[in-house]
Amino acid sequence: VYEGCPKAFDATIWWPKTKFGRPAAVNCPKGSIGTAVRHCNDEKGWLPPELFNCTTASFSSLKKMNDDLRRNDSQMTSERSKAIVRLLPAPTAAAIHHRMTSTEDASIGHRAFCPCSGRTYRSSRLPNA
Repeated sequence: VYEGCPKAFDATIWWPKTKFGRPAAVNCPKGSIGTAVRHCNDEKGWLPPELFNCTTASFSSLKKMNDDLRRNDSQMTSERSKAIVRLLPAPTAAAIHHRMTSTEDASIGHRAFCPCSGRTYRSSRLPNA
């Protein structure tokens, strides 16, 4: 009779032995930041890993820029727009290569193209009326 799910390897993570009905929370896979979660189900055993809170390291600079804009700690200038565009290819290529694109990475990428997302931002220039 088993009391839980055995130690297992999935999504490039070693998941510890975990009791049924409990989640296991571990660091995200190498190259990403955050906490990955996996639930141990008493009927199905290990459920698929949840990497929603994992951000690949290459997306972290882009995330910081987006967060600064959302908090109005910085302005969307033409130079900042160019910096965002220059930052996108590397993390996107890395995520595709490692097949590690998480929901958080996708959200960061989306906000890079549409930083507004229902919020108002300061701009260094107002459009001509």
